[in-house]
Amino acid sequence: MAQIDDSHTTKHFYSDLAHRDALNEQQLILVTADDHKDFWRDQNEFEALLAETDAEGYLIYLTAKGYAYRLHQRDCSLACSHSEYYLNKAAFYAINGQDDVDMALTVKTKKPQVKN
Repeated sequence: MAQIDDSHTTKHFYSDLAHRDALNEQQLILVTADDHKDFWRDQNEFEALLAETDAEGYLIYLTAKGYAYRLHQRDCSLACSHSEYYLNKAAFYAINGQDDVDMALTVKTKKPQVKN
């Protein structure tokens, strides 16, 4: 019987979770400022708890999320209309995640367009 590699399973779990979370955050449509504030507060609490309980999992999550954010940044335009909360988090991931060898680390933020 083959032995399951727990570190491999953990890496894939947190990497997949980070990519799904990043996609959700990139497509997020919230109506009010309070909705944005609540969503990002919950996300920050999740990440703080992960860092506290599983440092290795947190680093994997942070790195994968940074990679997903940098990929999105390549195609992102003002049409994306990301909130200030998103842009701040994108900068955080760019600075704190381990940079992948094949991805250039850049931090470009754009102000979201305000719809009248």
